[in-house]
Amino acid sequence: MTGDPFSRCYEIVTTPPPLAEPRDPCYPSPCGINARCRPANGGTAICECIENYFGNPYETCRPECVSNGDCQKSLACINNRCKDPCPGVCGRNADCSVPHHRHLILAIHRLADKILFVVY
Repeated sequence: MTGDPFSRCYEIVTTPPPLAEPRDPCYPSPCGINARCRPANGGTAICECIENYFGNPYETCRPECVSNGDCQKSLACINNRCKDPCPGVCGRNADCSVPHHRHLILAIHRLADKILFVVY
């Protein structure tokens, strides 16, 4: 109560402070490069590498490969993925192998009564 006790008193009305807006744990993002943030229970953030990227999402995520040297010798770096470069490259009567990240085609041709082996 407040006021003059001899004339009139007034009740002190207190209004509660406004509720704080919930904090977005992903703003600013705690995630590293090429990672996305998603809020989790308890107001925490979870960082995940974007699709086809690998690494520590809180530091940096990188593609599977950026050059052939990032892949096994039997694979090639194609669109940042280690893949077999042979599918769809060889024609009939040809075999494809992958020494040192590049496809090597061995084709067998018949010329009259001779067999020719051609390497591409």
